Amino acid sequence: MKELQDIVAAFEKVKTGGKTAAIATLVKASGSTYRRPGARMLMTSDGQMVGSLSGGCLEGDVFEQAQAVMTSGKPIVVQYDTMSDEDIIWGLGLGCNGIVQILIERLEQESPLTQILHHPPSPPDQGGNKSQKLASPEPKGGLRGVNNDSGARFELNHLAFLTDCLHLRHVGVLATVFHIEGQVQAQVGTRLMVYPDGTVKSDIEDTALLAQIREDAQKAFDDNRSTVKVYPLPLGKAEVFIEVIQPPVPLMIFGAGHDAVPLLRLAQELGWYVTVVDNRQADGTRSRFPSADQVILTRPEGISEAVPLDNRTMAVVMTHNYLHDLELVKTLLPSPVRYLGILGPKSRTEKLFQDLQEQGITPTETQLQRLYSPVGLDIGADTPEEIALSIVAEIQAVLANHSGGSLRNKLGPIHD
Repeated sequence: MKELQDIVAAFEKVKTGGKTAAIATLVKASGSTYRRPGARMLMTSDGQMVGSLSGGCLEGDVFEQAQAVMTSGKPIVVQYDTMSDEDIIWGLGLGCNGIVQILIERLEQESPLTQILHHPPSPPDQGGNKSQKLASPEPKGGLRGVNNDSGARFELNHLAFLTDCLHLRHVGVLATVFHIEGQVQAQVGTRLMVYPDGTVKSDIEDTALLAQIREDAQKAFDDNRSTVKVYPLPLGKAEVFIEVIQPPVPLMIFGAGHDAVPLLRLAQELGWYVTVVDNRQADGTRSRFPSADQVILTRPEGISEAVPLDNRTMAVVMTHNYLHDLELVKTLLPSPVRYLGILGPKSRTEKLFQDLQEQGITPTETQLQRLYSPVGLDIGADTPEEIALSIVAEIQAVLANHSGGSLRNKLGPIHD
């Protein structure tokens, strides 16, 4: 997430500086690879590189390939095969035993279609409802296979689309054609985009292919899972990377003590959207957390009205005030938050639940499954920085549906 944010910010500087830029996207991977599909790297004509596609072994060659793309404007796909042991001696020396395909495209600073194609989505829905359906791709009016008067073809501004998903904090789907065989009315680099409000736009001219991609984009949206699809067609076939674009993870930190500072800092290193919620004096709280994306000042009993909570929210309660924690847990437990971590020993949390039961509040099994107390992974944390590391690591494991154990004990590929 942080990588994509850095790329978007870097391209803004590229546009103001008048430089030429290209973007490389890992669209397909098999075997053992350092990065997975969706990894990106921005490159400029003067040698700047933002993001990564590997542990550092592919970037130099990809940059060399990008030089030609920045000149010609024609997208290319480069494949790196390290399945053979001979690659260690004669190839790039990766020894990773995997294959990756990387799409390299020139980034256009301004497209005549940018304003036509940019569809401002609606504000974020804080209700956590994901049951929306995708609208049909817009018909005539310059959205599929658009040409200008000179016959030059323009593509959708996919970086503007990615920026929308980040800034408006919504999930989107980006389907990118990266391989064509036979007679197919599509080109490498043509796309279908599912905007946060459900609007679908595409510059893929093949209607049969477009219909299939749209159906799979809906499934990817519903499953919240990226995939690579091969589409057999009457006169050929197409391969498409269907990518679910994840917005920044919303982390709510309840409490503005000194131990919340390293938690904020580590979470923002990952590109998360961090909100600090507290009931202390406004100036004191904001000065302690100047980099927070948002600071909300409210009493614990007022958070249901003041704080947006949905099924993507990760919440950590660390007020160091028992009565405040009791009020917070009373609201957060039945809310749709995905993760609820409570700082403090297990005995303290047990007392919280005893007091809640005396008030007639008994948590359900589903609610307890979202509860993490004591918060954090067991890494022997003691200092505020170490505790913050254990909390962020646990949240990341929950986001990835992983256990958070040591990789040496994992059977099978790392990324599965």
